[in-house]
Amino acid sequence: MTTLAPLPSVSQAVLPALRAVPGLPAASSPAPPAPSKGPSHNRRDWQTPFVRRDWQAHPRAETPGNYYAAAQGKEGAALITALRGIVTNGHVDHGYKQARDAMFGMVDDPQKTDTVADVYSGELKTNVSDRKSAFQRGLNAEHTWPQSRGAQGVAQGDLHQLMPSDINTNSKRGHHPFGEVEQVEWSNGGSDDAHSKLGTTDDGIQAFEPRAAVKGNIARALLYFYTRYNEDRPPAYTLGNLKQELPTLLEWHQADPVDNAELERNNAVFSVQGNRNPYVDHPEWVSAAQFDKLDLA
Repeated sequence: MTTLAPLPSVSQAVLPALRAVPGLPAASSPAPPAPSKGPSHNRRDWQTPFVRRDWQAHPRAETPGNYYAAAQGKEGAALITALRGIVTNGHVDHGYKQARDAMFGMVDDPQKTDTVADVYSGELKTNVSDRKSAFQRGLNAEHTWPQSRGAQGVAQGDLHQLMPSDINTNSKRGHHPFGEVEQVEWSNGGSDDAHSKLGTTDDGIQAFEPRAAVKGNIARALLYFYTRYNEDRPPAYTLGNLKQELPTLLEWHQADPVDNAELERNNAVFSVQGNRNPYVDHPEWVSAAQFDKLDLA
């Protein structure tokens, strides 16, 4: 993992570059600047090749052909170990503030309309371009793996596990594990699959259940987090939630397959922080990794 100096303000310098990434036709993009002849200490110089130049060459942010070479043919713990090396190598930490700016300004606004959806309701919030404007519109960053359970340090700003959320809903979720709620204590609009809710499972565990449309996304985000950080554990890292929610996450992964929006988000995150969620690119690896046989003791 490589740690770089903080990016300039996304709204001023980074955002125009970041927003050029996912799914835009190459012909509509201006020609990239010529490569630098040597190292530079100007942050705009190093920022430009990383964020924009590479992605104008690959406007749809497709996975490099050899990106997953080390994982091919592996299964079980060997596959998880190989994927851990892949997603750690090249992962650039921009810090939590800049990660949120990138999330609200580009990653979750691929159409560049200053419009971002709350992950837990699907409600669209307009006039959102960075973390400050998002907060003014009632949004903040949901850590699908809670900060109090280990989403700290580099993991705190890891965009693969960060998602835009309504502030009140985020507070209701807190650090509860995800699960299938049977007795609803609170919901963001109803008790059907179109809404998220807090309550107790049939095992009597207090849990948070997201709306059906994002259950698979959240499951794959958490499996990524385990793969990326379980060996190089951040402060306060614990498997307490995962022990309770893993069987449900595996069911959600199957019930809510990867769609184009999730693929494009994976592309956009790759353009910002330099790594991918392998379980979005290769959903079959969830089974091959044998998560159902993990020893989480």
